[in-house]
Amino acid sequence: MLKKGETDGKEIYRRMLSEADLEGRKEVLRTKQDLVEEAFRKAMDRLCGISDRDYQNLLVNMIVEAAKGEDGEILLSEADKKRIDKDFVKNINRKIKDCGKEGKLVLAEDSIRTAGGFVLRYKDMEINNTFEVLFEMLKPRLENDVVKILFS
Repeated sequence: MLKKGETDGKEIYRRMLSEADLEGRKEVLRTKQDLVEEAFRKAMDRLCGISDRDYQNLLVNMIVEAAKGEDGEILLSEADKKRIDKDFVKNINRKIKDCGKEGKLVLAEDSIRTAGGFVLRYKDMEINNTFEVLFEMLKPRLENDVVKILFS
């Protein structure tokens, strides 16, 4: 009976150590995931924090690339509308034409809620190029690289 108690005690002790080890590994994984998420948040903050001129040039190039070649509207956040100059839409339409695409874009009166980026609205569809959506699309492709940078 004493031998059985000793064996049971050792088994309980082994399970406790195993469970503690598993919980420790889970906590390390959660912490690493939090750090990766923080890296993506900081990247978003840096992107949104570039100078107004650079930000406007970025948006112009992204919009021209995403444009469908038909008439549509550009939706921006209220904050981004304050960052663009009076020639923003004119520059976009000139570049669209230079690329051989048809159509013109106008700045929509309504706004979107986003950290940055834009939505292009056409009759039959919307193209969402907000930074939140772009980051979510890129995250699976970039996550391994971010992990290597952070933890290697």
